[in-house]
Amino acid sequence: MCKIIDLESFGRKDHFCYFKNYENPFINVATELETKNFIPYCRGKKISHFDFIFYCLCHAVFNTPEFMTRIRGDNIVIHDTLYPSCPVMGANGVFNLATFEFIDDIDEFAKRSAKAGENAKTEKKLQGRDPAVDNYLYAAYIPWGTPLSVHFPYRSSRDFSIPVIGWSKYKKSGKSLKINFYIQVHHSLVDGIHIHQMTKKLKARINSYCSP
Repeated sequence: MCKIIDLESFGRKDHFCYFKNYENPFINVATELETKNFIPYCRGKKISHFDFIFYCLCHAVFNTPEFMTRIRGDNIVIHDTLYPSCPVMGANGVFNLATFEFIDDIDEFAKRSAKAGENAKTEKKLQGRDPAVDNYLYAAYIPWGTPLSVHFPYRSSRDFSIPVIGWSKYKKSGKSLKINFYIQVHHSLVDGIHIHQMTKKLKARINSYCSP
């Protein structure tokens, strides 16, 4: 479900009007998070590190209102939930897109993610996303290294306001793990402070599953 935000009472009205027609209105931030070691938790639950981080990321995004808002023409809407969506590598070396309904249970989330991934791998055609639908959270796992920055593609800068968040393979650092996150958001709706708030919630969510 979503609701239309009254632009006149919207605290970011001036920012929205200022940035929405920029040729490139996006903020791209790369940040490193140092977390507790979640590997034993994932091993005990028999879930992948990818699904664990994706689940924690969904929670952090859902609890940061600015990441839930979208531009629809001259209006702004805010969603109460989103569909996780990410690329999955197929057997032929070409990726497809896996999208599924979020559920607030990490075991069921992992099952839905795995099923969507397997379905995407067997599809012969690219499963594109409906451009008229904006209740997605786009994510991408980048396991081949730790880029210093990442810029994600988008259809049109004026109406594409879905956050895109990627992350790298973790690196061990003593008893901790370090992960690079790459966050792309529309500046009409999101500032750097909101990215900081979201990543703090993400780190706290990850750590809440780990032993001291």
